[in-house]
Amino acid sequence: IRSRIERQKRFPRGARGQGRVVVRISVTRSGQVTGASVVRSSRNAQFDGAAMQAVSRAGRLPGAPAGLTDASYSFNLPMDFG
Repeated sequence: IRSRIERQKRFPRGARGQGRVVVRISVTRSGQVTGASVVRSSRNAQFDGAAMQAVSRAGRLPGAPAGLTDASYSFNLPMDFG
């Protein structure tokens, strides 16, 4: 999941410096993203927005392995820019 989202990450045009955004993502067993939000801002709206766009562009994510049986899973994904 991390690599799928990281491949969609783009450094925001005109942004300077670096930052870390932590995004909370909820995914169904089949890989559909049902929610995403910034839980720890980089304090730069451009980086925060770029992180959310990366999640959106990633589309359907890989499904859960057979041993995971809950209907959905939520986790925090740190994303670094710079």
